Amino acid sequence: MTKKTRQMRPSTAVIHFSDLPREALLSISDVSLISGRSRASIYRSMSSGDLASVKIGGSRRICVGAVRQLIGTDLDDRK
Repeated sequence: MTKKTRQMRPSTAVIHFSDLPREALLSISDVSLISGRSRASIYRSMSSGDLASVKIGGSRRICVGAVRQLIGTDLDDRK
């Protein structure tokens, strides 16, 4: 018996990530796809304070700027 893996389809935000403003908000699933990290890893980073998030209703969202810092592509912070 083989384990089925859940295939996630990239959202428009993931496809156009480099064009999004720093203030745009992404879902946990989008951040997981962009960073190549598991959802659990994203939640751990939020819990430890390494990744800032905002709660909107019953869901969490993460700013594009925070994701860029996480993956090391935030050009505004480089010198």
